[in-house]
Amino acid sequence: MLENSKIRITWISFVLVTFAVFVFLYRWQVIDYKYYTALASSRTKVESDKGLRGKILSSDGATLAYSVPAYDIFVYRVELNGAIKQGKETKEEFATKVSEVLGIDRIKLLSDIETSASDYFKIASKVNLDTKNRLLLLKRDNKPKNSLEGFIVETTEKRVYPDNTFASHVLGYVGKDTEGNDRPYNGVEGFWAGEMTPQSGSATIEKDGKGNIILGGEFDQFEKKNGRDVMLTINRGIQSVLEKKLKEGNEKFEAMYTSGIIMDPKTGKILAMGMYPDYDPNIYFKSDVSVLNNRLVSDPYEAGSIMKAITVATAIDLGTVKPDTVLFSSHKGCIDISDARDNGKVWKICTANNTPSRSSKNVIQMLQTSDNIGAYYVAKTVGLENMEKYFRKFGIGKTTEIGLSEESTSSLKKLSQWNDIDMATYSYGQGFTLTPIQAVSAFATIANKGMRMKPQIVEKVIDNGKEILVTQKLEETVMKEDSAVVTTEMLKQAFTFALKGNTSTRAYRNMFDGYSIAGKSGTAQIARSDGPGYYTDQVNTTYVGYDASADSKFVMLIKMHRPKDSDFSSNNAFPVWVETFLELKDLLGVEKK
Repeated sequence: MLENSKIRITWISFVLVTFAVFVFLYRWQVIDYKYYTALASSRTKVESDKGLRGKILSSDGATLAYSVPAYDIFVYRVELNGAIKQGKETKEEFATKVSEVLGIDRIKLLSDIETSASDYFKIASKVNLDTKNRLLLLKRDNKPKNSLEGFIVETTEKRVYPDNTFASHVLGYVGKDTEGNDRPYNGVEGFWAGEMTPQSGSATIEKDGKGNIILGGEFDQFEKKNGRDVMLTINRGIQSVLEKKLKEGNEKFEAMYTSGIIMDPKTGKILAMGMYPDYDPNIYFKSDVSVLNNRLVSDPYEAGSIMKAITVATAIDLGTVKPDTVLFSSHKGCIDISDARDNGKVWKICTANNTPSRSSKNVIQMLQTSDNIGAYYVAKTVGLENMEKYFRKFGIGKTTEIGLSEESTSSLKKLSQWNDIDMATYSYGQGFTLTPIQAVSAFATIANKGMRMKPQIVEKVIDNGKEILVTQKLEETVMKEDSAVVTTEMLKQAFTFALKGNTSTRAYRNMFDGYSIAGKSGTAQIARSDGPGYYTDQVNTTYVGYDASADSKFVMLIKMHRPKDSDFSSNNAFPVWVETFLELKDLLGVEKK
């Protein structure tokens, strides 16, 4: 009987133990499957360590953009719920402690933990090292030596622009894509992203239950690598002055925006480039999206009479006119043009405000007074085919490949689509478009004795101390040196005429004694966005001028979009150009002769 009792007890014990094992296995493999899977996988863990995005440097090596390590914080609900079920911590405890460290709303965090469709969701982005460390030091109430569970820290980076708005339209910014991931946009950030993107490092390691590395366990490692640094051609001193003068000019003339470029014509290097209003890339999302693009490379526009300089340069190089060639004896302010290629339709071209000329004008006088009809007569000596050919040689109709991500190109029709009306309006800068960087490049060609250099914004790329120079490139010899010199002499006279004849700049004329400056103004009506034709009360104004001495130190463009109550470039863009030059001449190294 006693023996049967022992057998019965043994059997009952076996059944109970088997049942208990079954219950625990069921709990581990079914009820708490996700938790224990996470726990097991944490023993073999891939630890990522991202390299940092490369820096952007000015020409003197000052840092304009850099990255610092930062950390994204995620709630891992599987781990959190498992810890709660095991009585390690409570949901309220977790939310209170984590929200206090991160500075986020506790009630919202509790709600997200309850309602999130994902087991893994972000609660903080790009926190600093101190915040991350304070989070990792959080302990449980019931076991103060044990860490709080339920969150994951992922290494990322934060982009920093130490000078805030400085050169913002050159630099661009690092923003977010549609999935919330970091992505570089615009400017150098966008175009040179491939060079500056870092290589992530990772290590796969095996740990025991207490978190100690198991010697001889699974281990694999890939080295991280920071992105390459990019050094710009931008001169900080010149850039600072340009930005200051753009702001002053924009506020004075109440333009929608004012922009400028300064280039070295001998090398194509961009010494300064800016727009106002500008923005702070650190907080780009606080600016209107219309402010973020660099319109100097992204927005083709009808530039107006600055194109008379290109029309004249073409005719001089072809030998169809000389500076003293008389273009007309007089005109009434408008003339009619027709072309069989346009079914004989009659078009009227006019001077500004239909101003008549009661006397003859030669090529120099046409440039000085910016006479549209005179420009058309110069174009007639060139002809359609040559004019289209030279426009393209000067770089109009194709991108400059300066190295900024927003760059677009101008609209220049195929030669087969040209007619005499196009030739007339193109000669004085209406009816087709170009970007400001293309305009600067064209004028730089004349300043550089007929040689067109490729515009360049990046000086070198630096890879772990090794410097890779971006080579200067001669795009094309557009015109003969003698032709460029003759054109420059005429543009010098145009500059002097504008300086002395303009009430806004007359006070400065003695300050230019001894300086050799050439330039041309341009004013153009803005094409309507709601149909054909032009706005009668909206204009773009531009002035492009350059060092006409043998040193040829710079070319500078100032452009104003829709200045208020000021119709002509001579009354707004030109005065801004003059004042900017006077403040910059010593930095540019322009000497009196």
